[in-house]
Amino acid sequence: MLFTETAVFTKRVKELLDDDAYRLLQVRLMISPEAGDLIEGTGGLRKLRVAANGHGKRGGARVIYYHFISKSQIALLYI
Repeated sequence: MLFTETAVFTKRVKELLDDDAYRLLQVRLMISPEAGDLIEGTGGLRKLRVAANGHGKRGGARVIYYHFISKSQIALLYI
């Protein structure tokens, strides 16, 4: 699975997740790319709640992403 990131995602993920948490997010998406809830009216964008540094999932962050099924690629758009 190939992961791509927008510039804003790259900047914000460094502020919100440590390396281990980010790696766990990637593993979770590799295992189950449809893990996140579909965002209606977006053509397939999904949102997934993750625990941010020092917070649980409820106080954490949401990752917005798109899974390109034919390319085995996930575009990480925003966190």
